[in-house]
Amino acid sequence: MQSNEATQSGLPPLVSEKKRWPNWTGRVAVLIATGPSLTAEQVAYVKQKRKQDKCRVVAINEAGIGKYKPLAAPWADVLYAADHDWWLHYRPEFYGLRVSGEKVEGVHTIPLELIDAGQKTMPREPGKAMHGGHSGFQALSMVLTFGVSKVIMLGYDAGGPKRNCHENRDPFFTNPHRKQPSYAAWQQVYNLVPHQWPEVEFANCSQYTRITAFPKPALEAVL
Repeated sequence: MQSNEATQSGLPPLVSEKKRWPNWTGRVAVLIATGPSLTAEQVAYVKQKRKQDKCRVVAINEAGIGKYKPLAAPWADVLYAADHDWWLHYRPEFYGLRVSGEKVEGVHTIPLELIDAGQKTMPREPGKAMHGGHSGFQALSMVLTFGVSKVIMLGYDAGGPKRNCHENRDPFFTNPHRKQPSYAAWQQVYNLVPHQWPEVEFANCSQYTRITAFPKPALEAVL
């Protein structure tokens, strides 16, 4: 059933309440995270390729919110954000598949079942993902269960002098008293991926990254 919000706006309906996970078998998935190396040119290039049906796109956190354009892709196929508080704060107008890492009361999302990274084995069943400590890794783990043949990563800095590509990020998320990310742990967990998914091609096209697990080609070379 189409939501009242979608009906009134004239936008496409939200996903069904049924947990229907995408089948992207053999497709290229582009993951757009919010690391400070993300550029507007990269986002525009991916949008063009998505229009040409060359890829599917997952936006992570504010990368899926329209007010953060041009460093955002509100036209993406999937919006992923782990945190309950994030969804309640933004309540984004996003009409693709909206996936959270926690159950969110009062906001339409489909929650993932997150598996602790200590188990060392990444799930292959749609609807499950390895936790990894942050949204970027969870989105990667999630999209691998969709059957993709190639994953391209943008804005996956995992460390550096700045935390986010959006200069005007809401103060709620820049509060210095909030828990700070453990970048060393973030970087390490990606090392699990290539060995467990040898059938998938990976490319970290972030212009700056501390993740060493994947090749680092130019975006135009792989998409």
